[in-house]
Amino acid sequence: MRKCNWIVVILAIVIWAFMPRGVARAVPAGVYVNCSTGVEPFTPTTVNPNSSVEQQVTCNEGDVALGGGYEVLNPPLPLPKGVLVTTPENSFLFSDVTAVGWQVVLQNTNLSPLCVFARSASPLCPAVQYRVCVSCVTPAS
Repeated sequence: MRKCNWIVVILAIVIWAFMPRGVARAVPAGVYVNCSTGVEPFTPTTVNPNSSVEQQVTCNEGDVALGGGYEVLNPPLPLPKGVLVTTPENSFLFSDVTAVGWQVVLQNTNLSPLCVFARSASPLCPAVQYRVCVSCVTPAS
C-alpha cells in the first residue's frame, strides 16, 4: 500500500513539472483608465431616491474606448434593504462610428412605501453615489 502512495506522489510531481507556466504580462503602453470622478476631490455622481441620472466619461482626444462600467460608491454595498439600483443604459459612447467613452444611466428606486414620493435623500430614503470608468487605448500611429 505504501508503494502505491509514492507512485501517486511521483506522478503528481512529474505532471506538475510539465504543466505550462503562467506568464506575467504588463499592460500595453497606451492603455489607461479614465473615471468620471476625475481628479481630487473625486466627486461622484449623486442620484436621489426614485430618480435617475446619466453620467458619461470619455477617452482623451483621438483615443478609442475598449470597455467600461460603473461603481456604486455610497451607500456601501450591500445596499440597504429596499434600495434598488438598475442601469437601463450601460454602454459605449460613440462619436460617429468610433467608441470614444462609456455612458451609464443609473436609476435609484426605493421600494419602501414611505419613500414612494421622495425626491430628496433622507436616512430612510438614501441617495446613491456612483462613478463611471472607461478603459482606453491610444491607437498606433
